[in-house]
Amino acid sequence: MRKDMPSWFDGDVDSLGECGVGTVQRFRAPQSSGSNGIFWYTLQSGSVFIITLSSEHDTSPNTPQRQFLERSLASVNRSITPWLIVTQHRHIYHFSGSEQQVQDGYLANMESLFMQYKVDLVLMGHTHNYQRTVPIYNYSDTPGAPVYIITGSSGALLESYGIVPGRENLVAAYDSERTGFSHISALNSTHLRVRWITNVDGEVADESYIVHEK
Repeated sequence: MRKDMPSWFDGDVDSLGECGVGTVQRFRAPQSSGSNGIFWYTLQSGSVFIITLSSEHDTSPNTPQRQFLERSLASVNRSITPWLIVTQHRHIYHFSGSEQQVQDGYLANMESLFMQYKVDLVLMGHTHNYQRTVPIYNYSDTPGAPVYIITGSSGALLESYGIVPGRENLVAAYDSERTGFSHISALNSTHLRVRWITNVDGEVADESYIVHEK
């Protein structure tokens, strides 16, 4: 266990860190205020503000990444970038019971901030399947809360986890049989379209909209 990580983090049983070596050596990230190379940074694309986090670094209060997250969320001008997306590798909500302790740790550290600053969408990977939640806060279907999407279906063998009984109402879409990718389109200031497209035939297998009410 890394000494700078919370007790609930299980990084020592997942790849021992070598998965990030190639990325660190070969890629650069946008330089934004308080950024840390490829690990955490922000970028703006049209009307979308994106905060990229590292799930392998601590987000507990007063840590460098947490301070970066708080500053970044507070800096967003929603009249210029009405859409706010957060990304990180590991899943924050996954309703299979997998790595529950880790999920709960991320939620304790960040979920209230996501709700406070009205994050629209949280994009994740790690688990090798596709899952889209309803707008969710504190394990409840909550209008105006973030939608959480796992697009982790490519790059390794698919994982056919089932949904934990009693949580089915929180999962709007799920697919563990096909690989694919997510395509996000900010159509205007009130409608964000989210599509999951299969690799094998380009089928739009899941399509949804996040809507800002005027």
